[in-house]
Amino acid sequence: MDLKKVFIGFDRDGTLELADHPIPDRLIQKFQILKEQGATLFIASGKSYVDLQVICDRISLNPRLFCAENGGHIVIPNEVEWLDDSSQDILFFKDNINNIALPPARFEDKRLLWSRTFGANAAEAADILNNFVTQHKLNLDVLYYRSGGGTVEIVPKGVNKTNLLQYLPEATAIHFVGDNINDLNLMGDPRVTPHAVGNAIASVKECVTKKNGIVSTFDVGHGVLDILDKLYP
Repeated sequence: MDLKKVFIGFDRDGTLELADHPIPDRLIQKFQILKEQGATLFIASGKSYVDLQVICDRISLNPRLFCAENGGHIVIPNEVEWLDDSSQDILFFKDNINNIALPPARFEDKRLLWSRTFGANAAEAADILNNFVTQHKLNLDVLYYRSGGGTVEIVPKGVNKTNLLQYLPEATAIHFVGDNINDLNLMGDPRVTPHAVGNAIASVKECVTKKNGIVSTFDVGHGVLDILDKLYP
């Protein structure tokens, strides 16, 4: 099978793996088979580029393109590095948010985005952060992920995973597998055929169904393997 004009991308958290759902060995083997057949693999995640490098090395994904920080930092190793650092509002936010009382959280270092994991207090934190953004009329989105430990991210408007598409050639088949709110922009793009793992949120599954993608009945990594086996047996 010749897959030289096929690009296949994956979200990480909640799609490829979670803390209690390690990536299946058969999925790692499937990555190698797809690459041998000519497919180009990429990853698009809210994680930092540094974190994604470590993750992808561990699971032997070796993507051609890294779309980090929800599309704010894109890297094609040895060719391209692009960081959307044009937002003054995110700088204002970072400079002033420490003056606001928030629930205890786990810190995640990112070059562009602001990201914290609040656990059971995530909904409360999201409300406080939404009020701060609204009060100061900041051109920022507050993304609240109910799964994966309760993470809240602050993202400049216009920063999303569709930014990676400028680095993919036209007249190619682009597949993307995701599970959460930050995947919807890319999944909804006309160039992309979206697919969802079984644990995906309802709006992601709805998008996939509308665009005739595959919604797996399996969760996380096993769902990704199920989708890839159906696409390219």
